[in-house]
Amino acid sequence: MNKLFNKRKWLKIAAFWLLSLSCLTAYANGFYVKDIRVEGLRRISAGTVFTYLPVQVGDYLDKDLTAKAIKDLYATGFFSDIELKADEDILVIRVAERPSITEIIIKGNSILETDPLLEGLKGVGLSEGRVYNRRLLDSVKQELFRQYYDNGNYDVKVSTTVTPLVRNRVSILIEITEGEVARIKGINIVGNKLYSDEELLGEFDLGIPSSWAIMSDSDEYSKEKLQADLETLRSRYLNDGYINFKIDSTQVSLSPDKRYVFITINIVEGDKYMLGGFELHGDTSETLQQILQDSWPDTEVSFSNRLTIDVSTKLKNHLKDEGYAFANINAVPDVNEEAKSVKVKFYADKGKRVYVRRIIFEGNEKTRDEVLRREMRIFEGGWYSAKKIKRSRVRLQRLGFFEGVDIKTPAVADSPDQVDVVVRVAERDSGAVNLFAGYGEGQGISFGASLKQDNFLGSGDRFGFEINTSKTNTVYSVDFNDPYFTDDGVSRGFNLFFRQTDTNEIEVSSYATDTWGGMLSFGFPITEDEKVFIGLGYDWLKMKLVPESPQRVSDFVDKYGNEFSTIRAKAGWSSDTRNRKHFATDGSLQSLSLMAALPGSELKYYKMSYKHKWYYPLFEDSALMLRGDLGFGDGYDDTDKLPFFQNYYAGGVNTLRGYQVSTLGPTDPTDDDNPVGGNFKILGGTELIFPVPFVESDSVRLAAFFDAGNVFDTVDESTELSEFRYSTGLTLRWLSPVGGLVFSYAVPLNEKEDDRTKPFQFTMGTSF
Repeated sequence: MNKLFNKRKWLKIAAFWLLSLSCLTAYANGFYVKDIRVEGLRRISAGTVFTYLPVQVGDYLDKDLTAKAIKDLYATGFFSDIELKADEDILVIRVAERPSITEIIIKGNSILETDPLLEGLKGVGLSEGRVYNRRLLDSVKQELFRQYYDNGNYDVKVSTTVTPLVRNRVSILIEITEGEVARIKGINIVGNKLYSDEELLGEFDLGIPSSWAIMSDSDEYSKEKLQADLETLRSRYLNDGYINFKIDSTQVSLSPDKRYVFITINIVEGDKYMLGGFELHGDTSETLQQILQDSWPDTEVSFSNRLTIDVSTKLKNHLKDEGYAFANINAVPDVNEEAKSVKVKFYADKGKRVYVRRIIFEGNEKTRDEVLRREMRIFEGGWYSAKKIKRSRVRLQRLGFFEGVDIKTPAVADSPDQVDVVVRVAERDSGAVNLFAGYGEGQGISFGASLKQDNFLGSGDRFGFEINTSKTNTVYSVDFNDPYFTDDGVSRGFNLFFRQTDTNEIEVSSYATDTWGGMLSFGFPITEDEKVFIGLGYDWLKMKLVPESPQRVSDFVDKYGNEFSTIRAKAGWSSDTRNRKHFATDGSLQSLSLMAALPGSELKYYKMSYKHKWYYPLFEDSALMLRGDLGFGDGYDDTDKLPFFQNYYAGGVNTLRGYQVSTLGPTDPTDDDNPVGGNFKILGGTELIFPVPFVESDSVRLAAFFDAGNVFDTVDESTELSEFRYSTGLTLRWLSPVGGLVFSYAVPLNEKEDDRTKPFQFTMGTSF
């Protein structure tokens, strides 16, 4: 092969010199150039030729200069043929231009996307409008083979077709037959004595899947995955104290039909080393010494590379929180071969203390800068702090206005002690003016109009106006909340409403009410994550009996009347440590509240509630969520018990899935066993939340859930855990352009004979 290559190389060189000599046959002794004329140009200008031509008018042209001229013009890649002639004292350059590329078509590719491929071709000079070069096309073909081989597609086929077009143009077609990814038939580790193959391979992403793992792709070979697994193997030994561990070689063998791969990994384990002491050099402040002391094991343990990295990270984070944005911690192991131990020396270089020059917001086309700025916990002119920047990102994500928040801290040119904080957000729709039709479990078909804005006019205020009609409710409401009524974060809100309810349309005790009222509330921050709320409101309710009203409703009206004025006071506490508002994966959300009808009201009662959601991160964009919802209410003074229309209900997509809306709990035996609700609610459950497979979207999630709970009447009946109901299933949540959509399919686990179940439930709305 090498001999053939050298032969071709010398033939090309000989042809080049023969061409150069032939160009000088008319002027073997050379001549002075009085003028230069270029012939054969179509797209390329004469000025471009003169730019690369090493000959100017007045130069003496001999064979050496002629050879250089031809070489330089060929090097441009613009021409397929070049001829130099002499017309008396005029140098004539006759060229044949290479064709230009009018289009590049790529077919058959799915693993490698078209747009990145075209960008890659453009980077090497092969793109529409550029001069066609066969050599470049051949190089691209070989690069495609390499990329597919790295992905495990060993039977890939790539063909190129160049079609000449009019006006010296060409069309390039690249056809790819990707074939199947080679499957792993076996991975063999050679040299392991301390750990079994099964134990080591159990940490690999690559491998032969179990028979039950139908959807697994772990046996699809790729070079990138193999490199990641080799790094996992190396980390396993280094973290267990085998500092001299090494991977001698890795062989990947391919079956003759290119369908299967066999991998052999040769390793040397080496000796085990124990963890010695530590030393701190550079910045030896007491705080860093204390961090090291607290992080270092008290007992004798094996050396761990992971521990070294974790301690270095703690030291660096502390310095960054103190304003040293470019601090560096270098951990150097000091090996004692005789004692088989490793002392770690930490070199702390904190650099200059850095302060923030400017905070710049980008991407907030609707939201005002001040809305973002008031959530920032780092300020212009203040010291840099990594912790405060992280905190600022979390607070912005909790607003719910943005799909993504990214914060970068580029250094200021020529100012080593300054950085800018650049906050880039991707806004999401936080509300709209809608005419809508919708369907909700327990509400039926509804029609109405609404204006709901969590970020009203970009101010960060929440404003809502709604007219809504369904078979159970007719609602007119307006609400407003200013989260920064004062600069220190005191919020103020109010709501006004009118509601007509007819429970005859759903499966609970039948009655009708007209209610109107309102409330004014304030919220006071007590920590970064916690707030307390107070509110005062008034409502008026008129009870209307219907022919189907049960006796207990009639008795209530006979005893207390059918019109009630109520002065309501509300107090509460909330804590929000979630990493973001929508689809949180870490933190918790808790609230505790008390609402009471004050003395002077015609009905006197109170309701207490506690709710929590706790998120534990599992892997990327997935989390385990535990939730609880407790509520208790009762009457006081001359009101015997909690008014029945204030009772809690359970069942439905928002409480206990798999059971019909508001059908669980105590029933009225005189009213066809219709549910009457209860004064005590206990609900809970857990969800495994994860992205929808094969769907790349931040606005939709799947969850496998388990629900439990019920409502009880603690006045007339006892609370028995045997009355708990349970269900399990799947739910889909989608932040759609028309609002949140929830679909669930649940299987009740212990339904009783009279329970009303409904496996599939949903709440949705559609814009006209």
